[in-house]
Amino acid sequence: MLLVDISNSIHLMPKTGSTIWFTGLSYSGKSTLANTLHRALSKKGIPFSYFGWG
Repeated sequence: MLLVDISNSIHLMPKTGSTIWFTGLSYSGKSTLANTLHRALSKKGIPFSYFGWG
């Protein structure tokens, strides 16, 4: 499980939040998609938390 500390970028956080929940069969690409989103948000400096099980 990975939890990203966003305390240093709290001033960048919007007033609202969102949740994206990936569901699907084993080996269907959920983790690949989540990791791609993780990298894209990081590059844009958008704070996030990522929780993974598996």
